[in-house]
Amino acid sequence: MSEEKSLKLQELLEKGLYYYGLGENRMAVDLWKQVLEIDPESELAREYLEIELGTDGYPLTTLQVSRPEESEAPKSIPAFDRGQRLIYGDKPAEAAESFAQAYDDSNGELYYWAYAELAKTSLVKLLLGQIGSFDKVPELTKPMAEMAKMNFTEEQGFILSLITGDTSFEDVISLSPVPKYKTYQTIYRFLEAGVIRIKKA
Repeated sequence: MSEEKSLKLQELLEKGLYYYGLGENRMAVDLWKQVLEIDPESELAREYLEIELGTDGYPLTTLQVSRPEESEAPKSIPAFDRGQRLIYGDKPAEAAESFAQAYDDSNGELYYWAYAELAKTSLVKLLLGQIGSFDKVPELTKPMAEMAKMNFTEEQGFILSLITGDTSFEDVISLSPVPKYKTYQTIYRFLEAGVIRIKKA
């Protein structure tokens, strides 16, 4: 596969995850279908579609995608089972960590990686549902002097320092040197813990 084609497929997969995170499931599904049209062997696209639509929701055989035999399907492992319980319990941040652990425990089985990525986008979707839109402005619930006494990691402290009461969620995310998902995760946890709130207009 050419590098140009590989980059195109990666772009489509990531765009699909982006739209899935925003709740635009139909757009995400369309993008993942495009991946399979270009590369019928894409395991990630197949897994994303099956997770979203179910095994009977999308006629993968029309694209000549060979489905694994039952004996070849990945076996369930404890971290994956825990991830499933967490995702159904509306704890996507913890679920993503469990699915990532399942990926490691399975020696890199893409089946588990697909679940980890979708759990991450579920967290973004949940965060967006809480705040309404990323152009809203977060503010601290306590003075920074009090916050400084709390046990934050260096990454969390830096993200907290960006929350000035004048900077939107969107700007905090773009200014953060921390990987984007980790920033979403930190903001989500700050909101859950009551460390920050949405500033009233």
